[in-house]
Amino acid sequence: PVEGNSTLVLLIRRKHPYMAHFANDTVSSQVLEAKRWYDLAFRFDNGVQSIFVNGELVTSSQGHGNLYSREEFQIGTWGGNFMKGRICDVKVFNAALSIKNISEL
Repeated sequence: PVEGNSTLVLLIRRKHPYMAHFANDTVSSQVLEAKRWYDLAFRFDNGVQSIFVNGELVTSSQGHGNLYSREEFQIGTWGGNFMKGRICDVKVFNAALSIKNISEL
């Protein structure tokens, strides 16, 4: 069994794109403006968590453990807190896309 919070969380937290798994958080420094549409992509590839905004890589961090979870995958919520906004056109892939593939989405 794996200890701790193993849920993969993808959301906007305090106006920043945010990715978390096992308390290994990756947070973009880019501030998202209210009432504006953004295309967000989150990628996990060989221990590297990456966040893309409108097809551009805005941050990544290394040294993360393998994705493992028996818990539900969460988008826009975590621990009973919900993101204010709308989510549309969610896609989940079974392999990490290349930077080029993400920019073409």
